[in-house]
Amino acid sequence: MEFEDILQTFPAASDYLSAIYLINRDHGHVSNSKLADWLDVSRPAVSQAVNRLKKLDLITQERYSHIQMTERGSRFAVKMLRRHYLLEHFLMDHLGFTWDEIDIEAKRLQNNISDIFEERMFKALGKPQTCPHGNPIPGTDDEEKILAYPQISGAEEGESGIFSRITEEGEEKEGLLKYIHEHEIHLGDRFTVKSRKEDGLLVDFQRQDNVQSMEEIVLPREFCDYLCYSPA
Repeated sequence: MEFEDILQTFPAASDYLSAIYLINRDHGHVSNSKLADWLDVSRPAVSQAVNRLKKLDLITQERYSHIQMTERGSRFAVKMLRRHYLLEHFLMDHLGFTWDEIDIEAKRLQNNISDIFEERMFKALGKPQTCPHGNPIPGTDDEEKILAYPQISGAEEGESGIFSRITEEGEEKEGLLKYIHEHEIHLGDRFTVKSRKEDGLLVDFQRQDNVQSMEEIVLPREFCDYLCYSPA
């Protein structure tokens, strides 16, 4: 069965396979409970989806063990993540959607575009290597480098860096994208940690588009593990 046929009969396959791919990339293994938490669905729903994906030869799972992707499943996941990230760029760069809106809209569209549309969109957008949140498109040259960026939560007082990535889990963290949008923080902004506070990090942000502008912001503790930076 071709990918397009799978999406016709099991549209949620794209969400499940993308999540399995990302969880495995970030955590090294994928359990049913982790997948349920990531997708915010019930354990029984995950069990049913896993059984369907196994029958389609997209994943394997021995009893009581972690979920493993087949080569075919991995190809499917990479295709869907690439489409999703490109759609996010298009929605944000050309249609005025904000950081906290593009994920939902991209999920609605990703199952319904063709390979030709995907490739033309990639070229029209300037061949981006990441999604708008800084997560690398699988297989790109800088993927390992980007994934190795440290978390802002580990930055020391006086340390500076360049805000470079919101993790995939961070995108799903309630309130995080809205907070970043409301404080007009952008990838590429330089920051310096002024002090570590009980409720988070007090930082100075320097806008990428205005090097003369500095703003003092408290990054909430519950968000800092999901924000990554490249050392200045």
